[in-house]
Amino acid sequence: MEEERLDFNFEISLQRLCVVKIATNLWEKEEIRQKVLLFFQKNYNRYEENDNSIGWNKVTKKVLSFLKNVSLPAKLSHSIKHVTKSIGLQIFNWTKYVTKILKFDIICTSEIFWTHFGTIDKRKIFEHWVQTRKLKSSQLFNMACIFCMEDYIPNLWIEIPDYVKTNEFYSETIYTMSKYNLIAYWKNVLLDDMRRNFISTMAVTERVRIERLRAEGRFENDEFNERRIAWLYIFADSHSTEENMFRVSVLEGLELGVKYFWNKLSDEQRQRNVEFALHTAKGKSEEPEYAEILIFLLTKLSVEQNISLSYEEFFILEMLLKNWPWEEFFTPVFDRILEFYENSTNRDVDNYETKFFYLIQAIVGLMKNDFALYECVEGTRYQNILHETWEKIPESSKILVAGKRDWSIFSKLLNIEDLKSLKMIINHEVFRKTITKRNSFISCMKSLFLTLESKNKIELIEKFVSEIGIDEDEIFKLRANFALSCL
Repeated sequence: MEEERLDFNFEISLQRLCVVKIATNLWEKEEIRQKVLLFFQKNYNRYEENDNSIGWNKVTKKVLSFLKNVSLPAKLSHSIKHVTKSIGLQIFNWTKYVTKILKFDIICTSEIFWTHFGTIDKRKIFEHWVQTRKLKSSQLFNMACIFCMEDYIPNLWIEIPDYVKTNEFYSETIYTMSKYNLIAYWKNVLLDDMRRNFISTMAVTERVRIERLRAEGRFENDEFNERRIAWLYIFADSHSTEENMFRVSVLEGLELGVKYFWNKLSDEQRQRNVEFALHTAKGKSEEPEYAEILIFLLTKLSVEQNISLSYEEFFILEMLLKNWPWEEFFTPVFDRILEFYENSTNRDVDNYETKFFYLIQAIVGLMKNDFALYECVEGTRYQNILHETWEKIPESSKILVAGKRDWSIFSKLLNIEDLKSLKMIINHEVFRKTITKRNSFISCMKSLFLTLESKNKIELIEKFVSEIGIDEDEIFKLRANFALSCL
């Protein structure tokens, strides 16, 4: 009997197709293309991802401004904004990869192809570039190798001049830089030179070189070199070349390579590499390529294995949340995890109650990011997810939220003016029962209210006091802490 597996297939509806089309059309406006081009030419900084996020938000706000005067039902409007923001993040990652990682001198935002469910179709883009010949044969060959476009690789290699085939890039660089290792693999396939585990051999040499640079104080600690160090330790001579290539594909977020080499692995190799892939994806949950890799791997596991892994590794839920369109699967996976939790006899209760709390915290963090773009979270996708998740988490986790002394969730919700969510949590039965915690919460409002008062947001404080259900005794306590004209 075949094992049941989780279904990660999208339902393609007319509304989804229309929303994706609207969002991609907004990003394809010539004015926006120029702003994207300018951003990567002038503002992108490989060392400061926070600055990049702030700069990209400005570009996204410009795109969203085209929707301001469009009259739409609130639910549809929120959906279009959310998808537009998400499409933009994919464009950001794709442009970063092509221009900054591969260093192709090409305007790659003008001809992007999309799947029906709203992800970049890299295969179609590559095929278009082959037809239009906007890149050199060597560049097309490199992309064919990285995307594992097996049918294109031999002819493109033939087109490359001999003096290029023997240059430093093809004789050394592709073996010593993980982002190019798939090129080394396919070059050796073409030359029938698979007699040794070539990447592992080169990695040993490179490891010695990097240790020497470190000792001399000449090794720069940046994101690129951190990934480079990780690369040096993922290979093993005991692994087949294909297994090493699978691992480097995971490390570099090359989802097409992951899918290709997965089919080359034995059942034993697949089993031991799932754990490696999960570990590697930690901390990269905002990068869509890793989301696609994890989704692909999760579809290869039975439901029992899948939910058990997801239960142990809650970052999978965060990964789904942060990556559209995969967030569509957050609720079904979360529901299965809850079912697993409730039926588990050996669960570490305190540990998982804490994980449910941090899940709530992660959702509120995403709402905060949305507020920076939309200046409102009412009715947004993440507010809806927060409310659904709050209703489902165990009562003990709700008590944990009520008992946290830093009140970070409440302060974020108040700062993004989400009184609806605050009311849902603060007036919940478990919060009402925890009198001492509620008193502590009322006292901690001092700094938050003073901050809002300094921003002339007295009206928000008034709404908070009236809508949250603060009684006369609690208002008296607030007055005792500090003076506000609205209290």
